[in-house]
Amino acid sequence: MSDVQVHQEGKTLHIVLAGSWTIADAAALHQALRTSCAHPAAGLSVAVLDLAGVQTADTAGVQLLLALARSLREAGLALQVQPRSPAVDKVARALGACDDRQCCGFEGAVAASGASAHHTDQAFEVPA
Repeated sequence: MSDVQVHQEGKTLHIVLAGSWTIADAAALHQALRTSCAHPAAGLSVAVLDLAGVQTADTAGVQLLLALARSLREAGLALQVQPRSPAVDKVARALGACDDRQCCGFEGAVAASGASAHHTDQAFEVPA
């Protein structure tokens, strides 16, 4: 199961993602992102992406995050990620879309050092 929650606080758009960000969920996630993030309200200056709840990710999930970053950047928003997800980091690093300072176009520090991601056949998974 995947989840996209979006709310505004002052000039900040908070985007909280959770669950599975894999090819199996890509169509539903794409639609959820288009519905909730396609037209940010006027006056917003920053989008903060919370990936803490993302348990699994694959290249389709990372592609959706890259497209989200491009769309929000084109709308004039600064992009931040806090906290990051080890599952997303692992896939994004393999694709060259992540380093210690940013993930999928969103600026933010590396995930907590105690976290680890485990590879499965279709995705990277973080133990509960």
